Amino acid sequence: MNRRISFLLCLLFPTVLIGQFGCTDPLAQNYNASATQNDGSCTYGTTNVSYPLVDSLANELPESSGLEFWDQLLWSHNDSDNSSRFYGFDTLTGLISRSVLIENSPQIDWEDMTKDESHFYIGDFGNNAGTRTNLKILRIPFDSLTGNPLDTVQAVFIQFSYPDQTDFSGVNTNHNFDCEAFVFFEDSLHLFSKNRSNGYTKHYVLPTTPGTYVATFIDSVFVDGQITSAAFSSDSILLLIGYKPPAYSPFAFLAWDYQQTDLFSGNKRRLQLGSVLTMGQQEGVCFSSGKKGFISSEQVTALNQVSRYFSFDLSSLIVSTVGMNEDESHPWSIYPNPFQETIFIEGVKLDELDEIRFVNALGVSLHFTLNQLDDETIELNTEQLSNGCYFLSFVTRGELVYVKVLKE
Repeated sequence: MNRRISFLLCLLFPTVLIGQFGCTDPLAQNYNASATQNDGSCTYGTTNVSYPLVDSLANELPESSGLEFWDQLLWSHNDSDNSSRFYGFDTLTGLISRSVLIENSPQIDWEDMTKDESHFYIGDFGNNAGTRTNLKILRIPFDSLTGNPLDTVQAVFIQFSYPDQTDFSGVNTNHNFDCEAFVFFEDSLHLFSKNRSNGYTKHYVLPTTPGTYVATFIDSVFVDGQITSAAFSSDSILLLIGYKPPAYSPFAFLAWDYQQTDLFSGNKRRLQLGSVLTMGQQEGVCFSSGKKGFISSEQVTALNQVSRYFSFDLSSLIVSTVGMNEDESHPWSIYPNPFQETIFIEGVKLDELDEIRFVNALGVSLHFTLNQLDDETIELNTEQLSNGCYFLSFVTRGELVYVKVLKE
């Protein structure tokens, strides 16, 4: 069964097997307690959030424009008119311990960074005037980093263009082809535009393999501002940050509990993060563990602000994610989704399961094997099953957990 047919089955059969569509988030204004399938209709009131300052950034990072967590350090780089270096610094003090020069790629406008299991990616895709025809992403293998305080590496390049851009004249200053945000997810790079005209962001996808591509447009969503960085959590929360001119009011935009890689099909919530006086001009964001992470802001000379970084925790705002059912005291995560042969349940033990079933789209129970990997993780092996849409359910401590999964 090919992926398209599997995806259609996943859309069609839940109306029979799972029940009512509606808003499944108990924190939403329109929460429907009888709904068992999220339809992306949740609405939220105005949410004002304040995140604590950790420290100032080092002098080498006056314009921190991307942020990532790796090897127990925060990593960041500056944007245009700076050197082709990125830096690793301590999460508590901001002190730099690593400096890496990318010697084969002079910086044009580095705007964000992300990572997969073996590479850093830096987006040289800032496009303030809308005139660039040399947009690219730098890929740097982790194994090329020697661990020396001063290091030099070579990058390979993913070059791209937008399918919907035809005007490169720079005449229209309110264009929608700037980009300052991207994440790695499901073997691809997902870019989010910084629209200057309408308060939306557009979602594009690129492969991670070096080459020259036309990005694939997926969708757009109204964020009421301009997006400057993106992050993706281990439990599939997409976090976008940005600001809203003319006051440059900082905000965050959350997306979770969506369908497949259609990142705007599920819950969407906007957070107001104080003002530029408290948060500065925020330009970088990353998750470090769970729902916790960091935000960096560049210096604002007009306000006499130095570059700084802040910590955040989304735990009180999100009570469900893709592949996860949880309450405040007992979280369970189910991953990866889609999966191939093996799927994992983290946060529950075998002896705590009263019942566990794996059924197909017709409701037929299927065979699988269970293995307790450690105190927190159960492994389900489904190698004998064909590709397609399935439903995993289990009962633990009196609670029913019911999740739709896709085998590829």
